[in-house]
Amino acid sequence: MLLPRIIRVSRRSLASVDYLTRAVPSKTPVPEIPGGKSPKPQYLPPQDVSKMIYTPLDLNNRYRGDGYYAPTAAQISHADAFFFRASFRHEWTCAHYNDLPGVGTESDKKQTKGHLPLPEILLLGHTNAGKSTLVNNLFMNKEQAKNTNGAPSLAYVSRRAGFTKCLNCYNVSDTIRIVDSPGYGEFGEEQQGEIVLEYIRRRKELRRTFLVVDSTAGIRDEDAALIDFLVEHGVPFEIVFTKVDAVVSRKFPKIKMKSSKNNVEARLAAFEAVKDGNSNMVAHFDSIIQRSGVAELAALPRLLFNNSCGNALLPRRYGFREIRFAILESCGLALENSERESQVEEEMVHANKSRRKRVVRRMNPRS
Repeated sequence: MLLPRIIRVSRRSLASVDYLTRAVPSKTPVPEIPGGKSPKPQYLPPQDVSKMIYTPLDLNNRYRGDGYYAPTAAQISHADAFFFRASFRHEWTCAHYNDLPGVGTESDKKQTKGHLPLPEILLLGHTNAGKSTLVNNLFMNKEQAKNTNGAPSLAYVSRRAGFTKCLNCYNVSDTIRIVDSPGYGEFGEEQQGEIVLEYIRRRKELRRTFLVVDSTAGIRDEDAALIDFLVEHGVPFEIVFTKVDAVVSRKFPKIKMKSSKNNVEARLAAFEAVKDGNSNMVAHFDSIIQRSGVAELAALPRLLFNNSCGNALLPRRYGFREIRFAILESCGLALENSERESQVEEEMVHANKSRRKRVVRRMNPRS
């Protein structure tokens, strides 16, 4: 006997909300294209999809850590102007730390009395990671920067791994010094590693190190060990991923960049190919960063991406201008140098050193 009553109540409740359902607007019908015509060109991907390919600048933005800011156009232009107008010269080459200017016995110091104590930037990296090529790209003038094949040969680039045997210092307008170091790993020599580590530990002029990583190989065991060394000694560092052009060539399928205006299938196919290629490239760098443990650092270093050569997919060089800015910023020479950035750097050093101490305690519980 209760069931009919429940049914009546249910019907009344439905009737009471009927005015609400009538107030809901009906769906707007999707207009159909008469005669099965293809979509209009303005609703399709662009005819030329080359600008949709991720460049090192896109990777810089994607992997920028918390606390870092993207340099403004004015800051980039200021850094370019500094390097374009600068005079460069190879200043010294040393195979032993005590041979460095300003280091060693009193008699040695007197011989280098005219040596200016300028801020120094150190480039580190595995053999054939692209350190010397990066040096040449940093020193390009305005005309050379426009040409993917043009670059000064201030630092000799060899196809033979481990060619750079000593610390090579380049003086930039008597304002800063950029030091290119011998590569470590295969074909590297123990003596070369000793001078680099000694330089990192003792060199007072050192402002920051830039760890140069071959993007095709990723962060190797030797790179990871060096990162631990930098963290342990509280040395601020950035990571520069070179050879991004080679990664793009490997990760992207064959793409026809330009399609005719009314070729719908070709334009859609090119768009999908670029989308897949970008996803493959991001997955590649995500894997490198996660496997290396860099993402687990208390404060992530700045990750910078660069291609020193061009190809069909990346027709020009990218990333070297941002590295120029990072170098000047490290030496306190960037336009409107941010106090916040300096604070982030200091926090990164202390946080990473604290993390290192916690790790050591876990490894040695009795100490």
